[in-house]
Amino acid sequence: MTAHFFCCFMKRILVYILTLSMCISLFSQEKVPEWFKKLPGKSADLSVGYTGQFLDKQLARDVALYHAYKSLAKQQKVRLIFELKQFSDGTYRLIQPTFQQIYYENILSQVKEQSIPLDSCFLQGRYFILLGYDHDKEFKINGDTVNWGTKPEWVNSLPASEDYVYGLGMVANYSSWKNGWQDADEYARFAACKNLRVKASSIRKEKQVNGLTTLRSISRQAVDTSIYNTKIIKRWYDLERDIFYSLCRAPQK
Repeated sequence: MTAHFFCCFMKRILVYILTLSMCISLFSQEKVPEWFKKLPGKSADLSVGYTGQFLDKQLARDVALYHAYKSLAKQQKVRLIFELKQFSDGTYRLIQPTFQQIYYENILSQVKEQSIPLDSCFLQGRYFILLGYDHDKEFKINGDTVNWGTKPEWVNSLPASEDYVYGLGMVANYSSWKNGWQDADEYARFAACKNLRVKASSIRKEKQVNGLTTLRSISRQAVDTSIYNTKIIKRWYDLERDIFYSLCRAPQK
């Protein structure tokens, strides 16, 4: 019994150590490919795929490549369904957001047939891949890895342009590094597209209770449309605060 107890105890310690080491390394991604931090070129036919931590490099590549395919399909054309309702009666405020991003299967099939990997790397168990759609294999990119550096200006102030609108996606305190970036990218795309096409409505009513007048309001913002050529162009990770930032660009027309 004593030997059995000791074996069970050591197994638990080993699992704890492995789990702890993975948690410590979860947010230790201090270096990333330069094209992950800032996408090269000005065209909308590049995207990146990425994964969480994998032991199997080939499996990690397959997952990252599929993620890049879907991201590139969304860049080409994506249907956005968004609704934000806010209720307020003077004593409480309730906000109910719902959203969906839907890519098109026929575009995904075209992307798989006509895109090629331009660069890739495997860093601390995470796979990164840069995908080009109908791209020249001789397209020159910088394959260096870089640090995140200091907070970029676009985190606090979006770029101004007559040709594009921009959206910022920001999430924090994610246990999954991959999920953090996926949600930051999604929110950035929504933020950019809401600036293009959003329908807003508001209803305001007054009611009296025990001689007191209370203002009740219901506001709604909604989007259901297809957007072309959206692109996640920059990312930045705040290592100290565990905050993921993504910047999306969409054409005005």
